[in-house]
Amino acid sequence: MRKLRWVFCFAVFFLLPVIHAAEAGEFDLSETSPDEVVSIPGKNIKAGMFRYDFQETYEGRLEYALTSKAGIIVNDEVIYYVSVEGKEGSWVDPGGECNFGLYKSYFLMDCWNFGSQSLIRRMYLFRFKARSVELLDVISMASVRGEGGEFSYGLDFMSAFAGTRTQSPPTPIWTKVQDIDNDGNPEVKIWISAGFYFGPDFDLFLEIKDDRIHVDFTPALYKPLFAREKLKKRKKKSDAYYIYGFLSGELALDNIKRMPMSSNDEQRDRILSLLMTRDKWDAAFHNDYGEKPILMKRYIKKGR
Repeated sequence: MRKLRWVFCFAVFFLLPVIHAAEAGEFDLSETSPDEVVSIPGKNIKAGMFRYDFQETYEGRLEYALTSKAGIIVNDEVIYYVSVEGKEGSWVDPGGECNFGLYKSYFLMDCWNFGSQSLIRRMYLFRFKARSVELLDVISMASVRGEGGEFSYGLDFMSAFAGTRTQSPPTPIWTKVQDIDNDGNPEVKIWISAGFYFGPDFDLFLEIKDDRIHVDFTPALYKPLFAREKLKKRKKKSDAYYIYGFLSGELALDNIKRMPMSSNDEQRDRILSLLMTRDKWDAAFHNDYGEKPILMKRYIKKGR
C-alpha cells in the first residue's frame, strides 16, 4: 500500500480574482459522496469537495499525499478549484461536512478544514457565468481581540440549516440564502460556536454585497433574536442576550457595561471585548496571512 501523508490546514485567506494554470497533481473523481457533491438545477454543473492526489518531498523523500479541493465541474469537461499558488495542498482545502447554498448565480459552500472535523470552517463564494466560474470570496474563523489585545476569541461558524445531518443514506445539506431584509442583498445565517476558544455562542447574519461576503449588522435582523432571548427564563442571561441586544440597537454598550453579569467577570470580559471590536469582525473573517486563494482550471481526463 502506498504511503499517504495527510496535509493539515489551519488558516484561510482571500483571493485574487483570476484563473491560473493547472498544478501537477491529479483529481480522483471516481468516487464522490452525495453529501459532498451537489448538482446545480438547470445546469450541467457539479459543485462540492473533490479528492486531489499529488506527490511532494518530505524529509528528503518523495511521498504520495492527498487533500481535497473546493471545486466546480462544468459540462463534465473542466474543473475550477480553489488553491494557493505554488502549493498542491494548501490551507484553503476543505475536509468534509459541507453545507451548500444557492442564490441566482451565486453558490456558497462551507466545510471543515482538511484534516479536522471539529476546528475551523471556511466558506467559499462562487459565481456561475455563461461558460465559466468565478471565485469571489473566501472566509474562515475570525480571531477577535479586545481593545487592549488581552482577550482573543475564535469565532468559528457553520451555516445554519434545518433538519439533521445523516450518513445513512448520505444526503447534501442545503442552507437558505435569501434577501431577508429586502435590501437587494441576499443573507445567510451562520451559527457562531465557542468551540475550543471559549467564546460566545450566537447567530450572526452574513450578506453577499458587492460580490463579497460581509457581516450584516442590519438591526432588524437581530430584533427577533433578542426578543426570543428575553423570553427565556434563566438565572443568568446568556451571551447571546447581550450580543443580540447590542446588534439590534435595543441595548447600548454603556448600558451593557453597567449590567450585572457573572461574579468572576469572565462573561463581562468576553462580551465587552467582542462588542467593542464589532467594526473589526468583517476584516477578521477575511484574515490574510500572505497566501491568497486563487481559482485554478483543469481539463478533466476522460476515464478518471
